[in-house]
Formats: sequence, structure tokens, C-alpha cells
Amino acid sequence: MNGLITIDHQHDEIEALLLDSPGLKTAFADTLALIYPKAVRDTCRGTGLPETEVPAACPYRLDRIVYPSFLPDGLDRSSPWALALTPWPPAATTAADTQRNPKGWKLMQVANDIDLCAVATITVTYNPDPEPLRLQLDGLPAEVQKIVVDNASQAAVLQHIEALVAATPNTRLLRNESNLGLAAAVNRGARTAREQIPHTRLLLLLDQDSEPQPGSVQALVQGFAELERQGEQVGCVGPLLLDSDTGLSHGFHQAISWRWQRAYPPPGSAKAVPCANLNGSGTLVPIELFLQLGGLDEALFIDHVDTEWSFRVLAADLGLRGIPAAVFKHRMGQSSVRYWLLGWRIWPSRSPQRHYFLFRNAVLLMRRPYVPRVWKFWAVVKLALTAIMHGLFDRERRAQWRQMRQGVREGLRVTSTPPSCRMQ
Repeated sequence: MNGLITIDHQHDEIEALLLDSPGLKTAFADTLALIYPKAVRDTCRGTGLPETEVPAACPYRLDRIVYPSFLPDGLDRSSPWALALTPWPPAATTAADTQRNPKGWKLMQVANDIDLCAVATITVTYNPDPEPLRLQLDGLPAEVQKIVVDNASQAAVLQHIEALVAATPNTRLLRNESNLGLAAAVNRGARTAREQIPHTRLLLLLDQDSEPQPGSVQALVQGFAELERQGEQVGCVGPLLLDSDTGLSHGFHQAISWRWQRAYPPPGSAKAVPCANLNGSGTLVPIELFLQLGGLDEALFIDHVDTEWSFRVLAADLGLRGIPAAVFKHRMGQSSVRYWLLGWRIWPSRSPQRHYFLFRNAVLLMRRPYVPRVWKFWAVVKLALTAIMHGLFDRERRAQWRQMRQGVREGLRVTSTPPSCRMQ
């Protein structure tokens, strides 16, 4: 009993410290890494237990250890705290587990009741407009860990980025010496989260011009948690994106038989939307799954990086869900225009260089067996329509067509395979 009283007093002291200085939460991981080996030493000396019988790393969830209810022994496993005391990997896999998750991915319920300090955001920048980036960083919850990965922006722009990072709590900047592309930058951010922020459970991937609306990050995490509580095997969730230029919804991609279409739920809707593809910006994914599947495909550099990732998640027998309760403003391409075709729709404007990557990567994906045939069919239709539209209305039509043709040739010539599993 005296031991329990001591534990209760220590929990009370931690609670008082956090009330006085909430920013101390960001030091949890480093403190735990320092304290845990000493606790193992003292425990083994006091009990005579060999250190080889004690886990080398703390097996309990960091964001729950500090709660007054936490006890590593004698816990009712049906209580809401049971998740906090589930070490990974589990001791055994049942037949029911195998049926729900036939490919064996590590799908421990990471979002259920998670503290936002266990979410790490990754924003990739390349000569960004500073104002949308400022709005993004200001709009993220203060307690999430923010990683900005810059792909060799110009010196003057980099100074703005450095100032924004310095002014934003829990934010760090990683600088690449050259433009490594979107995928490589995101992968570097994920490795940094694993190595330097070890309590990270979820990654939130962001483009430099995406702006989460108030409460949307929380809505994403809560939506993921609710899907887990329902027994859904979900790999990723994403927000409803509103175009920054037109105010129109980008909707959610769905594949119905041989139709590739979009669903347009009203912003704020409570029901999750099954998706065939998620836009990369706003994707929320467990870090373990991201690393297990090999991260993003760096060979693609930029366009269709999110498309390929989505299809790899689906090929792992995991689902994609849109969360309309989470709303992000987002710009598709350099700018967007709206047009009428049985309703207002969005047409993104892209440079010739971006169309090179768009056409090349679309052709590369058409050659991969795990990419759905319905997407391949409609990708051909969309590429043809894109070429026609730019040929008719674009003043740079010759440069556009030249880069489109070059992209198709490269897509047919280059041999490309998806990233291997288990990203180091």
C-alpha cells in the first residue's frame, strides 16, 4: 500500500508540473529514455531480478504513463486504459486477428485516445509562399511535433522559413542541400520522427500550401480512433480538401465498378467515406505502417506520389477513409480554375515541368500490377483530356506537349519498382 501511495504522490507531482508548465510534455521522450535504464537498474538491485528479464526499452505508451490511473499490474484489461499497457509486438496472434489482418501488418490501435503530442507533422517546402506556410503552422495544434523539410529553397525564402520555424513551438527544420523531391523529403521527416521523437505514433503529411481549419487535426485523429473502435482495418485517413482559389471541394476519390468518381460530402459530415485514393496532403498514417511499407516512392519525385502510396496501402489489404469533419484548405497545382460540367468542377493549372512528372509517373504506375485497372483506364482518359485542353487553351502549348511526350517516353523506358518493405 505504501508503494501505491508513493506512486500516487508522484503522479500528483507530475500533474502539478504539467499544469504549471504544459510545454514540458515535449521533453517526455528524452526524459523517459534517460530515466528508464536507471529505473531498471534500481528495480533489479532491489528485487534480485536479472536485467535480462526486463524489457530493454519501456514497453508502455508514453502518453499514458503520466496519467494517475496508470498501473502496470493488476489492471482490468477491459478498461479504457488497457491499450496503454499493451506492449508491441503482442505475445500471440489469434485466428481472428489473422482473418482481420491477413498480411500481418502492425495495426496496434495507435489513435484511440492518443495525446496530440504523439502526432508528428511533416511539411515539405520548396520556395513556398511564406503566408500560406505561416497559416499552416499557426493552424496546427501547439502540442503536435512539427517537422519542416526544405528542399533547397532560395536563400531569401529559406530565411523566411527559418523565422517561421523559430517562432512556432515544437517545430524543427531539416535542410536538404538539393531538391530531392517530395517523396524523399517526407521519408527523411519520417526517419527523423522515429529517431528524434520516439513517442511519435501518427504522421500527418502536409504540402506547403495546405491550411488545416480549426479542430481539423483533432477530427482526423478522432476519426481514425473511431474507425479502430469499430474494428476497421484502416491504413490512412485524410481530410476534406477545399480549393484555396475557388472554394470548391476536391471531394474524395472512389472506384465503383469501372467508374472512377468523386464523392462530395458536405464539410463537417460525421460519417467516414471509403476511398480509392487519398491526396497526400492531410494524410494521417501510423508511423509503424509508414515505415513497414517502405515510405513514399522516391523514384517518382513529386506527382502521383500519393496515388502510388494509396494503392500500396490498399494492396496490403488496408482501407483508406476520408474524414469530412476535418477540413483543410489546399491548392492543387500552381493555381486552379473552375469550370461547369454538370456542376462546378476544378481544373488545376500546372507548369510544363510538372506535366512531365505527371505523365511519366502515370505511365510508370500503369505498368505496376498492384495498381487498380479502373484507375489505369481513367488515367489514360484524363491524360488525353489534359493534352487536348492545354493544346487548345494554353499559350505554352508547345512546351506543355513537349514535356508531356517526354514524360510518356520516360515512363515507358524506365524500369521502376515500388519501395521495399521495412524502411530503415
